[in-house]
Amino acid sequence: MADGYRTISGIGEKAFAVPELGGWKACALAGKNVVCVNMSGGRASAAAASALLKTSLQRIGT
Repeated sequence: MADGYRTISGIGEKAFAVPELGGWKACALAGKNVVCVNMSGGRASAAAASALLKTSLQRIGT
């Protein structure tokens, strides 16, 4: 596990966020799907990446 790795509850079956390349990456397992999002820039954070991940999963219907 990388420094800053965080598990996320309430999104998919398993989800995590981790700092990556100056931003944040968040991924979730939802059924047979894995969805990942990346954020960079001054407002990137674990919370923002988690929110984007949740929205992405809702939009694709998983």
